[in-house]
Amino acid sequence: MLIVLCGIDGSGKTTLGELLSASLSKELLDSGHASQVLFTKLIGNGSAFVRYFKLLVQIDPNFDERSQNYAFAFERVRTADETLGELLRTHYAVVLDRYVHSDIAMSRAHGREESMFYTVLKHVPFPDLGFIIDVPAEVAMQRINDRQIPPWVFNENESLLRQGRLEYLRLAEEFGFEVIDASGTPENALDQMMRCIRQRGFYPAPVEI
Repeated sequence: MLIVLCGIDGSGKTTLGELLSASLSKELLDSGHASQVLFTKLIGNGSAFVRYFKLLVQIDPNFDERSQNYAFAFERVRTADETLGELLRTHYAVVLDRYVHSDIAMSRAHGREESMFYTVLKHVPFPDLGFIIDVPAEVAMQRINDRQIPPWVFNENESLLRQGRLEYLRLAEEFGFEVIDASGTPENALDQMMRCIRQRGFYPAPVEI
């Protein structure tokens, strides 16, 4: 099962992804199944790709909006081929922080053309369940500032976060993703996600002993 968490920076995707994978693992163990739930980021902030992407945005005027989209589209397909496929074969569930849908929403927020990401969706595993982790832009910005790490203004500014939030909510309607109110406690948001997973019947039957 592939579960995708999308939402603006500062919405709490990493925290909730870790909580969700731990909660799913526990419930699988309690029902007699081996724990095989993984939370991961295919394109993380610490990856070489993101480091070079940020550098090119900063220093190369030829790295324009179209080039930026092509770079991310290539990396989505590459990581899906080299990493995600194997993870799905070896785990009951993989919980992802961001996916192609994030690229669609943020391309629209930046005012860029996003059609190439719909092509990418034809060549990568499609999520069984998607969550939009939703918070107001000012809440997200406060959380970003609380990290005590200088924000990456290219993506982490309140104006862009506000537009990005609107695009993610539109994305939820387009793809049937569940919107999770994450403006309260992480535990409350986790309860919303677990309730949705149960309602959709994504649990395996208990193992008979």
